[in-house]
Amino acid sequence: MPFKVVSQKGFLKGVIASMDRFNITKGAIQRASNFLLSQRGALTVCDGTHALATGGPATAIREMGMFVGADFSIHPLAGAPDSTGNFLNMYSWNLGGGGFGALSTGVIPLTPGWIMPQFANFTETATPGSPTGSQPIVCIATGNATQIVKYDGSSFFNLGGTTPPGGGTPLTVIPRWQPNTFYQVGQRISHNDSNGVLATWQVVNVQISGSGTAPSGGATSTSGIGSGGMSGNDPFPPGPPSFTNDDAAVKGRGQLAHDNQLLWMCIAEDQGTLATTFPPRGAAHIITHANSLWALNTSPTIISGTGSMDGPSVLRMSDPNNGDSWPIGNTTIIGKDDGTQGTGLATFTIAEAGITPSGTLVVFKDYSTYTVQGVFQAADFKTNQVKTDMGCVASRTIVFATGFGIIRFSHLGFALFDGINDRLVSEEIRPYIFGDAVTPKVDFTRLAQGRATLVDNPPLYICMMPTTDALSTRIFVYDLVMRAWMILDYMAGPNTAAFPDRRANFPITAMNQLRPPYQTGFSATTVLADFNAQAVIRAVQAGDSDWDATTPHTPIGWSFRPPEVGEPGSRAYFRRANIRLTAPGPGVITGVFNIGEESQPPNSQPDGGANPSGGAGPSSGTPPNVASAATYYGNADLGVALDIHQTGPSLNGTFSGSGPANIEGVDYHIQSKEPRPFGQRF
Repeated sequence: MPFKVVSQKGFLKGVIASMDRFNITKGAIQRASNFLLSQRGALTVCDGTHALATGGPATAIREMGMFVGADFSIHPLAGAPDSTGNFLNMYSWNLGGGGFGALSTGVIPLTPGWIMPQFANFTETATPGSPTGSQPIVCIATGNATQIVKYDGSSFFNLGGTTPPGGGTPLTVIPRWQPNTFYQVGQRISHNDSNGVLATWQVVNVQISGSGTAPSGGATSTSGIGSGGMSGNDPFPPGPPSFTNDDAAVKGRGQLAHDNQLLWMCIAEDQGTLATTFPPRGAAHIITHANSLWALNTSPTIISGTGSMDGPSVLRMSDPNNGDSWPIGNTTIIGKDDGTQGTGLATFTIAEAGITPSGTLVVFKDYSTYTVQGVFQAADFKTNQVKTDMGCVASRTIVFATGFGIIRFSHLGFALFDGINDRLVSEEIRPYIFGDAVTPKVDFTRLAQGRATLVDNPPLYICMMPTTDALSTRIFVYDLVMRAWMILDYMAGPNTAAFPDRRANFPITAMNQLRPPYQTGFSATTVLADFNAQAVIRAVQAGDSDWDATTPHTPIGWSFRPPEVGEPGSRAYFRRANIRLTAPGPGVITGVFNIGEESQPPNSQPDGGANPSGGAGPSSGTPPNVASAATYYGNADLGVALDIHQTGPSLNGTFSGSGPANIEGVDYHIQSKEPRPFGQRF
């Protein structure tokens, strides 16, 4: 019979490891390592790394972020728990390369054993008379048993203004009036009234008529038109309001004061007691949303009193543009008494036809998901539980991908919430998550080490999850355009004497995508931190051809296994495999071919001789592993032939190599064989 060519190409579906080998979707591959779908339809070896910050701390970096100054200057940050695990040391570094600079060591308390610190960029309104206007800060959450800390570009402070480390009790903050600030109806401040007494004032309405420049006591028509409005400028007009002037001869309690769009009322001459707020006792997770700072899981246990409430399911919101002020009314319990805790926060915008897009906060617990619409004290504020039993069990895997939704790791695998529906998206790679005979599973005892972020070229969601072989180098890659999965193995090399497997020596400890303002000249940069005696920060998927963590650099080892060829019960002669590829330089491709076996009846007869197959192959009942290697040269369109010369019912090949390459397809040359008589082996 003539030879038939079976082509495997058009790899658009990525890795599908959960399907039977004979039924894998066309365009998918069974297994792969260190390939991406950058050139659609081909398998492209991923980029390597290059160091951006070296000579780092002697402990692992667990969080990276960036402080952006009012002048758009950028200052990348890194946080690493100290050797005791009780303090978070802060460091600066440079996107252009270089070393680390110590910003704070042994000062910022860390919840003991907490390895998931979190940074959130926030903007605070400056105090009256400040020449700088709004002040950018970075808020730092260090666990639910230690206070949130803020960094203003030069110094660290606890929320409330004291210097860390500070105590374990919440600070008291009496908020003052701020110019050019959005205040919600119901929000409170402290200010002297017309009697000269320090009193509590509350926003009771929003002006919709009048010039907006009338002094306190002026008559104007007011009506609630929303959840709040803007205060006036400083100096007057149109602000600040004259809280000390009488309004219609009313002094003290009940006195009104007009403030640009707002109407204030004095509700008590109490030295500002009713305006006093208490920042959270701690925070496992923080995020900036609707001009406020939000905190989730603010204490290991429910604690109430002293004007505040904190707990593992408590969600709290600061006043707008004021990270020091946290009104008690801006507090709720998410999924009360369900026996789980808050595990993460994310934001995205929900848009419907004919309706203005609105920002939504998403709250995750262990096995549930909630949406929070509006802000506290607003008429449209509400929380809704999503119809799903998936939450998030690895807090730092939560990432919002534009146009898709929020991806995170749940107890069932990776899930995607699009604002309405929540669905599992990782069924194709289930063996990589829950393991099989040859693949170590995700280590569910080390989920706190999981880290995820985005890559811009190509658009990817990438997530490192620790595995039960004690490694922290497996990176799950979800191609956001192709909606397909690939797998990367960081620091995996060709496994030779010159380049042994060094994955265990360089665990990934943090990942992030830094997005500097365009004025800086830096584009969005995806970075990871690894640790080997010292922490190092490296750029990812930035055009590098090898792993730079070793000297000499380690070539990127890669492998892939296309679908099975042949039929479950057929018989064929497999002559060779031809691989079509492009590569910038010479290399070696090795193919390991596994010939399928088929059980024979008890009365089966040998194929002639005592053991003509030499103890391997279908004739012996043992499938052979045939290895074939070939060298390719040049940087053009290449074809590499690997001889097989085996007969059997079916075959799969695993191809491996190292260095940059672009695999475009595999052709098998196959010759069908007549079936043998019943009872006779292949």
